[in-house]
Amino acid sequence: MAGVCEPGPPNDCGMLPVACEVISCDEGSQTCTGVPSQNGDPCIDPNDLCVENGTCLNGNCSGTQKDCFMQPVPDDCHISECNPQTGQCEPVPGNEGDPCADLNDLCTVNKTCSTGVCQGGNAKDCSQLTQGCVLGVCDVNTGQCTTQVLNNGDPCDDLDGCTSGETCQNGGCSGGTLITQCINSDGCCPNACTINNDDDCHLCGNNNLEQDEELDPPPGPSSSVPLDVNTCRYDFSSINQLYCNGSCGNWNNSASGCDQIDADVLCKLKMDNPNSTATSFQTASALAAPGVCCPPPTWQPGNGGCVDLGVLSSRGVTTNVSVHDTSVLSTHGSGTVVMNVQCTNP
Repeated sequence: MAGVCEPGPPNDCGMLPVACEVISCDEGSQTCTGVPSQNGDPCIDPNDLCVENGTCLNGNCSGTQKDCFMQPVPDDCHISECNPQTGQCEPVPGNEGDPCADLNDLCTVNKTCSTGVCQGGNAKDCSQLTQGCVLGVCDVNTGQCTTQVLNNGDPCDDLDGCTSGETCQNGGCSGGTLITQCINSDGCCPNACTINNDDDCHLCGNNNLEQDEELDPPPGPSSSVPLDVNTCRYDFSSINQLYCNGSCGNWNNSASGCDQIDADVLCKLKMDNPNSTATSFQTASALAAPGVCCPPPTWQPGNGGCVDLGVLSSRGVTTNVSVHDTSVLSTHGSGTVVMNVQCTNP
């Protein structure tokens, strides 16, 4: 208003504001001093703008820190934190060592966060789709496995271990030359090679009884003891019983039925370990199930349901092994006892 002197803002003497302090000017001395605010007065901490709902308590401004947890971040390797100088939520590197997804590199998996960068990892494996001249590859746009047909002349594998140098022709894998050299571990046993100069010639099913094989080719003569088609060795793991009584005889050729030696023989067969022994066994009522027979000559192969598998010396057994493919009750009578056994496997 013209001719009237209006009051101005309080004189702060150029002092900077401090949280929970009021600047007071002494008119007489023309000086300013800081006076503590009242407890409970609202405040803003200029040194930490991330404090929300601040109130004064004994000259200090206290409140709750601003929550930035739900604020957006650019990727898995950043978290949102409040900047005390601005009071705003900002992305900063975080989740160190945690797994992350790189949207710019979908075909690399197992990446982890390091100083704000999603890095490391390995290429996604799509080899399960590879067959002949069809290659399993990762689609960089989706990160999913798909197939790609190789070009004519590209090398390929026809899955025949005895050929090499195959190439693709119109989507098919063909050509190549036969391998004739005796080379270990190449998946091929040429006609002129043997187990003595090519370890690949140890092949079950080639009608040639080789080292460690018990019968070649499969199947074996017993319906109760399968012959492993990969090793040409009998699998006794499901045989749990040995049948013995006075009229049948037993492995130890005594009249008392099953004993420790009989149990040890059964363990050598079950565990396929010549050092296996029985830790416990018991006799019980007969069970109508297949199992290991008493040995010949008391029960010759073909009689009484017994099938001869021969001497399996690699298992530490020095007598013929016979198995029962029919119910032991029908051949040995009600006096038959059954031994169940617990075996070691050193």
